[in-house]
Amino acid sequence: MSWPATVKPSRTTQGTPVSSLGTSPELEAWERRRDSRVGRVLARTSSRSLLQEAVTALRGLVAWRGAGVATNPDCASLRRALQTGAFETADRILRERAEDLEARAAVLIEAMLVVGRRDEALKVASQHRLRLERTDRGVAMLELLHLGSAGARLPSGRVNCLGLDRAIQRGELDVCDMTKQLRWLGWRASSIVDLDLLLFNAARRSDPSAALRFLRRYFAAYRLPSERLRWHEPAEEGALPSLDFGWHAKHRGSPLVSVLVAARNAAPTVISAIGSLLAQSYEPLEVLVADDASQDGTLEAIRKEYRADPRVRVFASRVNQGPYNIKNALSEHARGELLAFHDADDLALPFRIAHQVAELRREARIGCVAHGLRLRPNGTFVFFKDQRATRISPVSLVLRRDTFHRVGRFRSAWIGADGELQAKLVHLYGSRAIKCLREPLTVSSWGARSITRAAGTESLEDGYRSPSRRAYSQLVALSFALGAAPSDVAIQARLRETNNWAEPHPVEELT
Repeated sequence: MSWPATVKPSRTTQGTPVSSLGTSPELEAWERRRDSRVGRVLARTSSRSLLQEAVTALRGLVAWRGAGVATNPDCASLRRALQTGAFETADRILRERAEDLEARAAVLIEAMLVVGRRDEALKVASQHRLRLERTDRGVAMLELLHLGSAGARLPSGRVNCLGLDRAIQRGELDVCDMTKQLRWLGWRASSIVDLDLLLFNAARRSDPSAALRFLRRYFAAYRLPSERLRWHEPAEEGALPSLDFGWHAKHRGSPLVSVLVAARNAAPTVISAIGSLLAQSYEPLEVLVADDASQDGTLEAIRKEYRADPRVRVFASRVNQGPYNIKNALSEHARGELLAFHDADDLALPFRIAHQVAELRREARIGCVAHGLRLRPNGTFVFFKDQRATRISPVSLVLRRDTFHRVGRFRSAWIGADGELQAKLVHLYGSRAIKCLREPLTVSSWGARSITRAAGTESLEDGYRSPSRRAYSQLVALSFALGAAPSDVAIQARLRETNNWAEPHPVEELT
């Protein structure tokens, strides 16, 4: 399995001394050991560090090869299908060759979870549990099937973030238990960025001051100014928390950025989402938000809050037509040279637009996307099967308005069209067309209202994709990865067949 490169940014000591925050002595001792100068020097310069990294890399290579990469052609085809998003191809391979693939149990289970064959995946996992426990990928599959033991250490020597997070969600671990389980890391803990987010989850309810300190340290690891970060609880159930990073320098000048937001039944979150855009450090900015025929008072809430704000332009659609048609329509009204996209249940960190515009200027890319985090309703962050919490956020795309119109805009689908647009940009302009920032610059809601968790449009943390998502992903893979591009007529017909086609309608600007 191809694992993402480890992020190793510099760390800084944050804010208030540990001793003044009233946390447990054991937690204080853990943090002193973790942030000690000796530990940081060892992690950066010593031969022991180099040796440890070499051993970890070797273990990772062994685990990677053991996970199913080798000489089995069926396994290679299945892996290729999963990597390119050709999920219907993966389903066909499973139906035809499942018995031959049992020797590669982790890959087989991963594919079964994607296509919703969970009972079969449980059966395979039960039969091959010992084999699965010998690889990182196999352990992750056991965790997703609720068969894991929540051990802190993976076979490669990495931290089992997924298993530990799931134990936290079940109430089996608190922050003190976590520090005990992670003692074996020693000085290496200071170089593991996601560990702070895991500790935040563990301390979220029991020790809010420690949780805030962990969250500050997490963002500081990505060189985001977080010394004054404050977390404010949501005002109502289903709403988003407020991440207040305090005062930050404003970026004035040009070009104007038009941020396009589609809102459908988003009354609890849309005000926070727009507020996070208006709090951007990048100032030449307008927000175009359109209500997509909501039935929960979304439009009324937007108009009440932003009626007098000249930076916010409010639109409405008389017919529910989906977020991509809405954004296409809003692009016709945009005044900015650059377009940015945002969802009505997302938060943008105040540096998001500034970082993306700076990157487009620096490298003359066609577009720029950022990574993001997923936030549960209980205020903890989601970890995924690759043991990471960050995900590329397709909705964070920033690009030139004329480029967006030239390549054909979003397809008129209910879900998944941002993935096709980005694949098309890479196909037309090359693999370096879109810059992907490693920093987590968005926080997305991972609750019941999220379209990624709604019945029929799921894209879940265990890898499951709804049939409509799998069908669209298959079309994108055929068009841009597998060299068998279907016609636009065939794509539209397939989208209609899977109930993923939305007829476009105009939007009206309200005064």
